[in-house]
Amino acid sequence: MGIRRISRRRRRIFKIRLTLFILLLSGLLIVIFFRSIPGKFLLSKKINIEVYNGCSEFSKVINIERIAEELVSKIDNTRFNVLEPKDHPEYRVKLRSEIIIPSNRGEEIKELKELLPFALIREDKNLSNSVKIILGIDSIKSLSRQMGNRKVIFILDKNGYKSLRKRISRDFKGLNPIILLGDNDINEYRIINIFFPKDRLEEVRKIRRIFGKEEIKERMDNNYNNTIVVIPPSYNNALYNDYRIFIKKSDFKLYLYKGDLLVKTYPIAIGKNPGDKERVGDCRTPEGDFYINSIEDSRSWVHDFGDGKGPIPGAYGPWFLRLYTGADRTKSGKTWEGIGIHGTHDPKSIGKMATEGCIRLKNEDILELKEKVKIGTPVRIEP
Repeated sequence: MGIRRISRRRRRIFKIRLTLFILLLSGLLIVIFFRSIPGKFLLSKKINIEVYNGCSEFSKVINIERIAEELVSKIDNTRFNVLEPKDHPEYRVKLRSEIIIPSNRGEEIKELKELLPFALIREDKNLSNSVKIILGIDSIKSLSRQMGNRKVIFILDKNGYKSLRKRISRDFKGLNPIILLGDNDINEYRIINIFFPKDRLEEVRKIRRIFGKEEIKERMDNNYNNTIVVIPPSYNNALYNDYRIFIKKSDFKLYLYKGDLLVKTYPIAIGKNPGDKERVGDCRTPEGDFYINSIEDSRSWVHDFGDGKGPIPGAYGPWFLRLYTGADRTKSGKTWEGIGIHGTHDPKSIGKMATEGCIRLKNEDILELKEKVKIGTPVRIEP
């Protein structure tokens, strides 16, 4: 059998078809290749890192510098294009640090999350090839080497700053407070918040005692080196507006305030012995930040003062305003019972050291005072 020869025409058609197939396959590969180029290009392009100090005003008052520069020095500039750090145009006392990222670049910024593990992560679809880092007060401890003396800092809303600043300076004088005007981000808080490291718990207890029964949320967070007290806008018209009592033992006076307004001054008698109360039966008036926890009709009460006169009817006058004097509120850190503000059978004792530890008023004065106060009214007693 002979070999069958393929005609020239058929060979030409085969070559044409083969050429077309190769061209089609090549075209398809080229399309696939070029479609993948933009994604590969973006992945290989360095991400811009914008670093902002969002707590520059806070840093200034506690003498801290260059926290943004310190963070920049820790970022790997072979992987990221780190821009010159700046103060944030809006935030000056921002509490929480933030890392704002493009929606599709989460995997690439793991290193940044490791540098600021406490920061809030937020996506912004308007970002494409840049990440914004806003440093808050919680970043200072990890980024600064110049911590200095730790302080108590109050952050107030702009509308309440003027009205509350003077009062807070006075009430918290013993803590040497720093008072700052807050940023808009404190609007998210609805009650007083205290941020503090674990070794400042005693300081927080003192702040709580001074505030009295105000609603407070305590947040122990070791990212903070200072104690931060945030008073939100909702407290601008609520804090300090009710009646409160201030007793100055050395003046023998009870001062009744409504908000910041002094309403009335009453003469009083105090414990027979000077100083803060130390033990049961020492006839000293305890010092601290208390509140009224019951209002009791004492007209029928009888008491023997141990002075040889026997039981005395009406010894406490018409009303007894019992005080909560637990260890969490006394200056001594001890709990006392039976301490109150009341009337007397002996008006001549007013203005003297005459009681077993209570605060004594004239009967007409306790009648008047009882109509103004309520359970929960704060009572501060100072030497």
